Amino acid sequence: QGIARAQFKLGAMYAIGEGVAEDFILSYKWSNLAAAKGIEKAKNLKITLRTQMSSSQIAEAQRLSREMSPNQRGRVSKKTVTLPVQKQNNPDASGSSFVVSLNGHILTNRHVVKGCGTLRIGGQKTRIVSEDLINDLALLRLEQPVTTVASFREGKGVRVGDKVVVAGFPLRGLLGSGLNVTFGNVSSLTGIGNDSRMFQISAPVNPGNSGGPLIDDSGHIVGIVTSKLNALRTAKATGDIPQGANFAIKSSIIRIFLDLNNVDYETARSRSPSSSTVIADEAKKYTLLIECWK
Repeated sequence: QGIARAQFKLGAMYAIGEGVAEDFILSYKWSNLAAAKGIEKAKNLKITLRTQMSSSQIAEAQRLSREMSPNQRGRVSKKTVTLPVQKQNNPDASGSSFVVSLNGHILTNRHVVKGCGTLRIGGQKTRIVSEDLINDLALLRLEQPVTTVASFREGKGVRVGDKVVVAGFPLRGLLGSGLNVTFGNVSSLTGIGNDSRMFQISAPVNPGNSGGPLIDDSGHIVGIVTSKLNALRTAKATGDIPQGANFAIKSSIIRIFLDLNNVDYETARSRSPSSSTVIADEAKKYTLLIECWK
């Protein structure tokens, strides 16, 4: 209805993921509208968001602001405002996953599939087989067989400084529709609060990467990408913006979950590094997009 304070509050909710999925583009859009009406907090939020967003993301947010109807940009009039209707076939959310058995078992994060009435993986309908609330894991199964699966790293564990690869489908609808691959290192063998179930990694992670594989430099699975440190909350608490604070659940936790569900997964020893292009090409074969309708 064009109420500036409401626009700012909605922008703040998108910034920290309170009540809605974290989305910097929508946060910037609403903050931009509120800031144009003189809301100082909205102006400050825009400044913080710009440090976390790419130029293309900012441009998209500005475009969305411009496309708002005049009644939504300003105060509501007595006339009825007709809002654009979202197409019913568009998913409500999306994430990443990877194939862990030739029987069609797929692994992802539980928070990716939570509350979904309909799920599609790689365009196929699927069902949830098992969930682990504590470790944020979910096992799904495709109705049709698969031909390529991921292999878990066997033998010597990951060390701090080891190179890792993140594969997934982040920022669906903004970035390209194909698989996105980023590179980094293991920064720590523990997560937030010394959580020993997780790695901290420097490879870039964005909304939509959740549930995707964390791969070592030989092309084998060492974890599942699960979260990133909320930059805006951390900045508010510490006065500084964190960088490279992303997290993945270790493969040892994943394998226990798969064992409990009698999944026949594959393992292999990581002996010699593979090229980045080879790892990316292999990841394309077993990393799949998850689409959720609630």
